[in-house]
Amino acid sequence: MTWQDYEARERFDELLDTTLDIGPQVVRRGEKEVAIMVSYEQWRRMLSTGNLQYSDLKEWLLAPEGRTDDLVPPSRKNFSFRPLPDLDD
Repeated sequence: MTWQDYEARERFDELLDTTLDIGPQVVRRGEKEVAIMVSYEQWRRMLSTGNLQYSDLKEWLLAPEGRTDDLVPPSRKNFSFRPLPDLDD
């Protein structure tokens, strides 16, 4: 099942129960899939079969490479500049 991000926040208990009962759940932000929730048991199985590059979650979180392809700086459309001072005085 796929959950929108706001839906996953509002119904987290249901998301967790569905993950444990049925399996991995995908979380989307708009049209983009941004996260997946898996049970701890499945996570450990993936580790033991070598399906993951890192040995544990902490190692993955501290890895030097980025975990996103869409780092975008904040929009500057609402950014305003102060008037320049008159330096000729």
